[in-house]
Amino acid sequence: AEVEPGSPNPEDSLGRVLRTTGDDRGSLEHFGAALQIDPTYFASQVGLADTLTLMGDFSSARKEYDRAFQIAENSRDELYAEFQKALVYFWEGNAAEGRHELATLSERAAAKKEPNMQFAIALGRAMLAANSQDEVEQLGTLADFLERPLAGMSESDRGIARATVLRERVRVAAQSGLSDLASSTISKLEGLAASSRDLVIENAYESARGFALFLQRDYADAADELAADSHSPLVLRQLAITQEKLEKLDAAQSTRTRLQYQRGATVEWFLVTHPETDTSR
Repeated sequence: AEVEPGSPNPEDSLGRVLRTTGDDRGSLEHFGAALQIDPTYFASQVGLADTLTLMGDFSSARKEYDRAFQIAENSRDELYAEFQKALVYFWEGNAAEGRHELATLSERAAAKKEPNMQFAIALGRAMLAANSQDEVEQLGTLADFLERPLAGMSESDRGIARATVLRERVRVAAQSGLSDLASSTISKLEGLAASSRDLVIENAYESARGFALFLQRDYADAADELAADSHSPLVLRQLAITQEKLEKLDAAQSTRTRLQYQRGATVEWFLVTHPETDTSR
């Protein structure tokens, strides 16, 4: 904080780091300190609410998400605050109400023509669907939505979004035993990776192959492919499972340690910590 005495950024960063280590009280203190410096700092206001969600203080979390909505400076931030608030239903065990809220929010995002949050909300809805068939269908619809240029979304972001959706579709297909769907979707991802040469898209393609190879019990090659993406909690979880199949227990423990540092109030982290709600398992 001495480097930027007038900026909330250092306190905000400390709040995020402490949350990943499980020090939620410390996280709250630093997000609060950031907001004392700048009461309208949206990132810290959402960060505060996210930490409260992970602590299980859902009533307080909702109030803080409402505050985030009030200080949002654009429709994208407003929708993000509403999205995170809708996810609280899942954290507290009320998935049916959460799905209803996400469906309503999806309509609002479409009405506001905010493609970045349309994507994020639709992806969250799909991943939190009631069953794998619903998830596969919703992911297919979302992939179609992302196939054409969208006003308000950069081509780079659209490419990464498409890759993310296709990789998730492969994951669900592979873990549901739908090998043909997994294979055809990997082919689409391969084409996208070849045409874009974006490293994030390439990593999504490789990790998608990892899920499919695991289905084929080719654990050694699956581990190599899954290791390409260290930013997805669901990929890291699958990598650890694969390493355990290979009896590489030290490597698996190292992967699970890296996974812990992905802790956050996100859809992927929810699925990692609530595997019974993951429709693909």
